Amino acid sequence: MSAEPFRPVSAPLYRQVEEHLARQIHTGVYAAGSLLPSDAQLCEMYRVSRITVRGAIDRLVAANLVRRQQGVGTFVLGPEQGVQTARLVGYVDEIHPYMNFSMIESGRLPLPASVAGLLGAEEGRPCQCFVGVNHIGKEPLSYLEDYYPDDVAGFLAEKDYLGTLPPIRIVEMRSGRRFSHASQKIDAVAAPERVAHALGLAAGRPLIRMERVYYAADKSVLDVAIAHYHPTRYQFEIKIVPRGLRPRQDGAPLASDRDDQGD
Repeated sequence: MSAEPFRPVSAPLYRQVEEHLARQIHTGVYAAGSLLPSDAQLCEMYRVSRITVRGAIDRLVAANLVRRQQGVGTFVLGPEQGVQTARLVGYVDEIHPYMNFSMIESGRLPLPASVAGLLGAEEGRPCQCFVGVNHIGKEPLSYLEDYYPDDVAGFLAEKDYLGTLPPIRIVEMRSGRRFSHASQKIDAVAAPERVAHALGLAAGRPLIRMERVYYAADKSVLDVAIAHYHPTRYQFEIKIVPRGLRPRQDGAPLASDRDDQGD
């Protein structure tokens, strides 16, 4: 299988290297059990520093895609040997990587009541929507429905879901509207028939349902994403600290941020 060429984009270099290596693992360029090139070789391949390569490998280790063995090298675990973990608080760019997306349909589809309320539109009104399945390797991970308001719909096409950038980042670049934040609601539901079929499950099987709303800096809605996750391939990791402690990026608390009032 031929390797996908490395095409630098606007994301930080360590993220670009991480996502490119992750995609090569998922597509079989680096098979489970094989060794990745050495850090020095990766530096030369990607024309980046050793610090950048180590940052990328650290994130692949955290995602259970590779493991380091001192004195030997970095071994590929493969996507089938890991379960994706999402932190409660994190960056939008961490949600998207490692996905192989297959489109089921796209076009102006009727708005369901739950999404219509979020967009301030009438139920059943046609709205630009992309529907498909994200995979970990060859296994289905989630059934995704992305709904875009009319003033955003023209900035995305099906091919944008096949790259490494989150679609919301593409909307930012093409529309000039800054993405500010997203709110997310999670609940458990019985799998609708269409979702169950796409994920290879029996209809009615309990699933994690996620509703994520992306907002622009002016508080207008840019995207409403509804995802149903396979029950055995997705999990959440939550860092809990005493009141007054601000967690670092690695999840550990900063003692200097703590007040004297306790919990």
